[in-house]
Amino acid sequence: MKRLNLILIFLIGFSFFVILAHAADLTNQLDSTVKQVEGTVDTAGKIISNPVVARDELSKAYLKQAWGQILESKPIIGNVIRGYRAVSPYTDPIISFILGMAPTLSWYFLLLFVVWFTLIKYYSTLFEILKDFTVFNDTIIVILLFFFYLALTLLGVFQTISKWISDKVVSIFSLFSEWYVQLIALAVLVVGLIFLGKLSKQIKIISRAIKLKQIKNKKEKEQEERNKRQEKATQRLEKVVETVSKEASSTQSMARARAREESGEAEYERSTSDEL
Repeated sequence: MKRLNLILIFLIGFSFFVILAHAADLTNQLDSTVKQVEGTVDTAGKIISNPVVARDELSKAYLKQAWGQILESKPIIGNVIRGYRAVSPYTDPIISFILGMAPTLSWYFLLLFVVWFTLIKYYSTLFEILKDFTVFNDTIIVILLFFFYLALTLLGVFQTISKWISDKVVSIFSLFSEWYVQLIALAVLVVGLIFLGKLSKQIKIISRAIKLKQIKNKKEKEQEERNKRQEKATQRLEKVVETVSKEASSTQSMARARAREESGEAEYERSTSDEL
């Protein structure tokens, strides 16, 4: 347990170091972003100067706008789209930072989100494990895990792993040209995700079982020590009782002997007085 506490303290320092280092690099990243925007503007100018490319881009933009208007005219989907447009300026940067990809209406983004959510689910399993095997309370553990998660996110660990797994899944799906084979692969993927979810629960159960076993062993050990102390106390008490009994028996013997002596002296005095 002491080693685990030391590891947690190390993770705290590591997390703060990463966060501070990332904050120090924000200025450089901002300059890089400005340069990228300038490059995008130059690219847009080249596209406009090329009529063929410009016509294709305008056609794609028109189709996208037309589909958006059709979907927005639907009662339920339209409300969702309008609500998303209202909050997207605030949520899109956050989602892009967390997932490493701007939100889009695509299967790849959905797959990326599912993979990321699975990773976070396993990461949250650490809370149950640390709660059972450390001396920290729940609030401190949550704070520690949050800062460590923030550090890993700033380093791009979760985003990189999620993208790598998603790319592997897409590459595997691209190997199958028939739709029914892709459907089978999708079913296998869903079953695998369900299995991983069940596995995370089993990890929590195993962790709790180990903790309960440790508590049981500790209680049994404490009970053994109490029994030993009680046994020693009983033995000492028996010795004291035995000593007191011996002393009492000796005192009684001396008292009886003294009484016999006194009775003998009294008998002698009576016999002497009778003779006189």
